[in-house]
Amino acid sequence: MLLVVSEIYRQQLWMFDNNLQRIDERIVSLNQPHVSPVMGGKAIKNT
Repeated sequence: MLLVVSEIYRQQLWMFDNNLQRIDERIVSLNQPHVSPVMGGKAIKNT
C-alpha cells in the first residue's frame, strides 16, 4: 500500500510541476491500483 501511495504522489507531483491534466498509466484507485480509467463520450468524438 505504501508503494502505491508513493507512486500516486509521484504522479500527482509530476502533473502539477508540468502543468498537465493527464498521465499515461496513472493510478486512480488505492484499493485497485491495476484498474485504469475508462474513456467516456461518444464513439465518434475524441475525448
